[in-house]
Formats: sequence, structure tokens, C-alpha cells
Amino acid sequence: MVPRRQIFISSDWHLGGDVDVAVDGNVAELGTSIFRSTLALTTFLDSIGEAAKAFDGITEVVINGDMVDFLAPDQDGTYNPIAWQNDSRVIRAQLDNIANRFELPDGRGPFKSLRTLVDIGCELTVILGNHDLELCLPGVRRHFERLCAGDNGKIRFIYDGEAYTRGKLLIEHGNQYDPFNAVDYNLLRQERSHLSRGFVVDDAERGERFFDPPPGSSIVVDIVNPTIREAPFLNLLKPEVDAAVPLLLAFYPETRPFFEAAFRRGWKLFRKTIRNNKESNPALMAAGEQSPYRSLNDFLRDTMGNDAEPFLSPPSRSGQLSDTPDAHGSLMRTLSEQASRAIDLTCPWKIYDNLKASMDEGRMNLVRLALKRVRDADSFDRKTESERYLAPSRKMTEYGGYDVVIFGHTHFPKDIELPHGRYINAGTWADVLRLPSGISSDNAATANLSIEKFLNDMKSKNYTDYTIRNPSFVHAVVEPDGSVDAKLKTADNKGEVIGG
Repeated sequence: MVPRRQIFISSDWHLGGDVDVAVDGNVAELGTSIFRSTLALTTFLDSIGEAAKAFDGITEVVINGDMVDFLAPDQDGTYNPIAWQNDSRVIRAQLDNIANRFELPDGRGPFKSLRTLVDIGCELTVILGNHDLELCLPGVRRHFERLCAGDNGKIRFIYDGEAYTRGKLLIEHGNQYDPFNAVDYNLLRQERSHLSRGFVVDDAERGERFFDPPPGSSIVVDIVNPTIREAPFLNLLKPEVDAAVPLLLAFYPETRPFFEAAFRRGWKLFRKTIRNNKESNPALMAAGEQSPYRSLNDFLRDTMGNDAEPFLSPPSRSGQLSDTPDAHGSLMRTLSEQASRAIDLTCPWKIYDNLKASMDEGRMNLVRLALKRVRDADSFDRKTESERYLAPSRKMTEYGGYDVVIFGHTHFPKDIELPHGRYINAGTWADVLRLPSGISSDNAATANLSIEKFLNDMKSKNYTDYTIRNPSFVHAVVEPDGSVDAKLKTADNKGEVIGG
């Protein structure tokens, strides 16, 4: 008989980047990491051991993608991420740095807590996300397993785009339904196969024979990361691309050519992924129907709605910024270098002061509209979700026979009833930024005052009033007949369960 099983599902830890520097108990310098919950996560993982002893069945921990973050840089230059790093030596070294960096003064930390859980008989399943794709590399997997489970422990590792299922419960990261971050697992497998035999990958064959990383990774590495030192708040805005692109266009119009090329590339990659899976993955097809972004302008119209017009650019002429496979790599590098130079010139609050001084109402309006769009998004409402994720979830519950579908990826916990089941998002253990309500004011003067205060607080590195830290997870019990009881739960900053 199949035993009962309790599963603790958490997502998007984002262990990576460097930690804050504290002086006399106060933060003197913000790190590049968006994860600041080492104590809470460690305590939570330790509590699972006690829950396992009291449960009459198997206890399993599922980490639903983006456990670590290989796109987060170290400010001292010891690790400079690229959109896809296939050198296993670099990733193994960074994994060691991450495991050591996110430890408490007494030596405890998430990696050691996972090893303890495996030692007492708990099962551990790790699902690949889009910020930790390099975990799938042949030279990295065993090293990662040793860090999480010790020399004799075993991990169930889902790294080929499969969903993980138990009874009528389905779990996956969710990035496959995001046109910015969908992964071509066929080409990723082909590259791993090539690397496992000691062969060298020809970058000129990326996108045809070998893996080409999603445009979301390029946007993070080439555009968002250069802002982190001066404006780390941009790293905390979610949804990542949806929030950052309009704001970066408003502050740094020089980034437009990069984004135009990135969106064209993203459309091609996403449509290719759908085309390769259209017969076998109705959920991916449903997501494709919700993702009409053939261009940057398409994205802006959908994201900004009635406020899109001042952000739009004239249609590209035939041949303009052509990104053919041969030219694609050098084009994106050139455009990202140009964009990075523009971003390095000055920080957002200085730009805003200059716009005020020059009375540039047009640019100030763009900044206001971009920030208003982020503030007005209903991401923090647990009962609303983008059709990008609901459409495939409905397909999987209606046609796949699953009662509960659990995603991560977005960083926002959700719990939504569907016609034939339920959609839950496990949220994140990383920090998320929430903008002040005054930014949404229809009165331009009121909105501008709110923006000025917000940017001045960001300049002073005062994040306390804006940072949301809401560690969440799902506790699911799968009975021998496959039925599922799943609850979205919340922990406090010490890792104690307080809700759900």
C-alpha cells in the first residue's frame, strides 16, 4: 500500500549575491542578495524534523525552483554572473561561497539543515528554476547533492522540464509559462550531453544546437545588475521584467535598443518552445495564448494599458537592429554594453532631480507612470493571479486530473479556486519591495512628492518602510488514494509558522 506523505513545498529562496554589511548592529552597506531570512529559513527547516517524527508516513521537502541564484553578483568582483555559465568549476566555487555565506554565527544554515533532514530519513526533491539553471550541469549536480545531502544522501532532482507529481498534486516552478523566462530544455539537455563527454560548446550554435538562455536572464545580468550598487531597490521590484522594464526605460531611455532586441529574441525562443511541445503540453499552449509579446511595444501596451502611449517607440524599419543568429550574440553584447554605460553614468534619484530642475515634464511623467504601474499591480492580493499562470493551471486540473497545482517563480503567494481544482503559489523567502500608495495618486503634485520621498529614502538606503518579508510555503498531505489536502502557510521572521 502507498504510504501517506506530507510534503513541505517552498520556492524562490534566492540564496546568492553578497550579504549586508552591518556595523554596530545597523546595516552600513546593502548586499546584492535579495535573501535576508537565514534565521527564519533555518528555523523552519529544523522544525520540519520535529513534524516528521510526529507524522505517520513519509515526510518530504520540495524546493520548487530558484533555491540559489546564479544571476546575483558579488560586489567585490569574485563572482560576475553571465546569463548562462556552463563552466562547472565557476559554479561549484560559487555554490561553496553561497553555502558558507548564508550561515548563522553558530554555524547553522539552510544547507546544513537540509543535510540533517536527509540524515533522519526525510526525502528531498529539488526542482530547477530559471535563476539556478546551472545546477543541472553534469559537473555541478553531485557537488550540489553533497552540499544538501552529504556523501551518502540522495536528492530527487527535477531538471529536464518535467512537473513533479504525487497523487493528484502537481508541482512545478512556473517559469515555462513566462515568455521572458521559458527554458528550451531540449537544447539544454543537448548541451549537457555534449559537456558530459568533455566537448566544447560553440557559442555560434546557440539557439540551434545548444542552449540559449531566456531573455529574462540577459535583462537581469546586463541591465538590472549594473544598477544594484547605486540603486539596489530595482533588484527587489517584482514581477522582475514587468516591473523593471518600464521603469528602466523612464530613467534610462538609452536601454531601449537592448530591450527591443531582447523582446524580439524572447518571442522567437518562446514560440519555438511552444512549437516543440504543442502536441504534448496543452498547458504550455494555453500560456502561449496569454503571451502576445512579439515586441517591446506589445509588452508595453499590455503592461501599461492606457498609460502605454508615451513609452512606445516608432515601428522598427526592415533590417533595423537585425538579430540574425550569426549577428545575435555580438548585437546583444554591444547593446548591453551601451545600456550599462548609460546606467553607470548616474543614479535614479540624481536623474529625477535633474528632470525637476530642467522642468522635463515628459520624462517625469514617464517615471510617474512606471512607478504607478508597479504600485497598482495586484500582485499582493492572494486571490488574483495573471492569466499567464492561471490558464495552464486550469488545463492541468481539467485535463490532467490534478486537484492542486503549485507554482513558484512570481514571488507572490496565491491561493485560488479553479473550476476543476486549485492553484497555489508558494511565494518566496526573499525580500520584495512595495511602493508607497501616494505614487498612485491622480494628482501629479501629490504623486511627485511621494516619488521624491521614496527616491530619497532609497538614496539613504532606508528600505524598512517598503520591504515586504513574507516567508511562505505549502504544506500538503497526500493520502494513499492520491487525494490531496494542501494549505498555504506563512512563517514569521524567526521561522515560526503563524498563518495558514
